[in-house]
Amino acid sequence: MQTRTGSQGKNQGRRLRQSEEDRIRQHIAALIASSDHDGFASISKLLGRGHSYLQQYVRRGSPRLLRQSDRRLIARHFGIDESELLTPEEKEPMAEDDLLFIDRLPNNGFSPGQAPEIKSMTVSGAAFSGAWLRRWFALNPEALSLVTIKGDSMAPTLLHGDEVLIDRSDRDPTRDGIFMLYIGAAPCPKRITVHPVTAMLVISSDNAQYAAFDSCRRDEVEIIGRVVWVARRLA
Repeated sequence: MQTRTGSQGKNQGRRLRQSEEDRIRQHIAALIASSDHDGFASISKLLGRGHSYLQQYVRRGSPRLLRQSDRRLIARHFGIDESELLTPEEKEPMAEDDLLFIDRLPNNGFSPGQAPEIKSMTVSGAAFSGAWLRRWFALNPEALSLVTIKGDSMAPTLLHGDEVLIDRSDRDPTRDGIFMLYIGAAPCPKRITVHPVTAMLVISSDNAQYAAFDSCRRDEVEIIGRVVWVARRLA
């Protein structure tokens, strides 16, 4: 049975979170209002979102709080300290033992229908700073996987041997980007955009030598997740 004191504490915590969310929302609105050349649409585009995304966030509170990576990008764009758009919890310093293990997916051995369950097929992985992941992506680490790029279909953006992080919780291509798809017997990166008239998916490679597919239905494409980070050796 919940005590009165416990209930009051939870309510106070909710009010504090709501206050922080409102503060950040109002701060972003003020930054846009004070700009001579930026508006809701241009900042939405900066985040890779639809033109009304920021307006809906500021005026309707949806989403309740922007991703931390989006807020950091907005702060850098307006030339302010990133901490101004962070919650107190997000400002806390990284603990020395705050390391999270991200599994690596195999580059073969898939079969149709397995993409949502590929977590069980991991072969190795790497440790990442949990604070770093939360700072740049604000993602659930359980939804992240490493994949090694094979081939040159996405060159020069992604090169053979590159390591990428994919967010398996984001399989909705309504926001354009690079996604890891199930093609044949291996995960394959492709750029996906949505046709503005037909709403069909346009699947293409950054390497012009590879053909594009411009009339794909969402249920015809098996998306593993969105590519959110890439690393490569320079020398």
